[in-house]
Amino acid sequence: MGSTNMKGFLMSLQKSGKLHHAILVEQHFCSDLRGREASRFFTQMLTGSVVQYGKKTYHQCRGIPQGSVVSSLLCCLCYGHMENVLLKDITENKGCLMRLVDDFLLITPDQHQAQTFLKILLAGVPQYGLVVNPQKVAVNFQASGNVGSCPSIRVLPPHCLFPWCGLLLDTHSLDVYKDYSSYAGLSLRYSLTLGSFHSAGQQMKRKLMAILRLKCHAIFLDLKVGDVLNVNLVI
Repeated sequence: MGSTNMKGFLMSLQKSGKLHHAILVEQHFCSDLRGREASRFFTQMLTGSVVQYGKKTYHQCRGIPQGSVVSSLLCCLCYGHMENVLLKDITENKGCLMRLVDDFLLITPDQHQAQTFLKILLAGVPQYGLVVNPQKVAVNFQASGNVGSCPSIRVLPPHCLFPWCGLLLDTHSLDVYKDYSSYAGLSLRYSLTLGSFHSAGQQMKRKLMAILRLKCHAIFLDLKVGDVLNVNLVI
């Protein structure tokens, strides 16, 4: 359909003779937003937040409020630009660089490439506000140079189930598993909150189905996942 609005849609139906003795109600809301307006909105959000603590009022001059709905979006825009500028060689060569918001994962058979990527992350990228906590960094190879002397980095065996964002990746075959280690020693009855609903059974069914839909992602069920040997993973 070439029409861009409700009026154009109705006119096209009238011309084609498909609309007779009918009442059409527009229930879809849409708005046109120009890039300049979006930039002005985000700028105001980043620089116009006011926080009241006790009897004092503070003007937030750095960052955005925790839990903001645009936090992940702005983070992806920032780090996406950083990847295109600074990590272009890694993404275009042998490596496969993935990121979920601010959690990076590099899969590559080239250990030198993995070392370079790890060095960039640990050094930080001030122009993008990137600062890495070494305690949250894990590799499955021995880091060299000054990077290897950092005791906080977790070094896993070359062949292992590598954790990333709730997943476990087999570094030998690249098979993907769900990581259930966070449930170790806990009773599942305490992991599901039903609340005070009259139809607690229906609420439990909806929540269980929602959980199952997440677990039934194609990446866990696809039998065509490739088998790649000697893979170095960096997170």
